[in-house]
Amino acid sequence: MSPLVASGMERLRDELANKNAQMINWEEQVMQASNACEAWKAQMEESNRKTVLAEQQRDEALSHVKALKEKLEQVNIGSNSTSNYRASDLRGLPLPKLKNIQAKLRAEIEEVEKVLYLETATKCMKCEENNRSVTLVPCNHYVLCDACAATQRECPYCQTPVTSQA
Repeated sequence: MSPLVASGMERLRDELANKNAQMINWEEQVMQASNACEAWKAQMEESNRKTVLAEQQRDEALSHVKALKEKLEQVNIGSNSTSNYRASDLRGLPLPKLKNIQAKLRAEIEEVEKVLYLETATKCMKCEENNRSVTLVPCNHYVLCDACAATQRECPYCQTPVTSQA
């Protein structure tokens, strides 16, 4: 064989070896990419499964919360009507329950007293209908409306005789 043909063949063998090595490298990269793709797909499926499970748990928790709220509402409706207890109902109740009812009733009474005070604080002490508008002299109490002050001889608060009105 001539040296020219031999060198050409040698060059072609080297080129073939390089191309084979390059092809093997590409095949390895394709295999790695394929494996990474499969791993990502598996992670995505696992994430989707966890998402579905979390949504189910959330829905169950929301249903449970709703049921508890309804139950609490029913209990509150029952406990807000503490004044509906009859003496015969109360006699059989345990002491802690009775004390609880007593505390609730006291709180309700206190609330009613606050409202009553706020409602009566501005109303005439005699008729309890009109707003207060007259200051009595000499005691300076602001307790009567114009209509009642015209006929009142003494202060309804301190019973001091009224000399004039301001």
